[in-house]
Amino acid sequence: MSATASRPRRARRLLNAGLCLCVCLAACGTTSAAPTETEPDDAPATVPVEQPKRAPIDPVLKQKTLQQAFTMLAAIIIGGVLLLLVVVMWGNRTRRFARKPLPNVARRDELWFLKPKPAGSAEPEEQLPTDEPPAE
Repeated sequence: MSATASRPRRARRLLNAGLCLCVCLAACGTTSAAPTETEPDDAPATVPVEQPKRAPIDPVLKQKTLQQAFTMLAAIIIGGVLLLLVVVMWGNRTRRFARKPLPNVARRDELWFLKPKPAGSAEPEEQLPTDEPPAE
């Protein structure tokens, strides 16, 4: 099996795993951190505790905080779009480079091994092994 044939299988496995995770998370019961209301008969006789009151939020501070939050969100979206554009442009350039034919190469002599070595070669000729016993 080739590597390209296993890619769709891997993608299918990853998709199935993601779907299983989503189903498991959706099937799990969610609990709330807020206390649930109980029946009046089951309620213990306790005195409700007063929560400390929060100071009112300054409208100018609220407006400034919202403006900063939306500015950060816009920066994240614009950065993501720019990264996607870089990846697309890089992919197009790589594909174009891969499709461009290679430069021509000088043709070599196919029978180079049959030609005699040059007379001034520095390599000593090796003696080929023979079936004859060595001379004494």
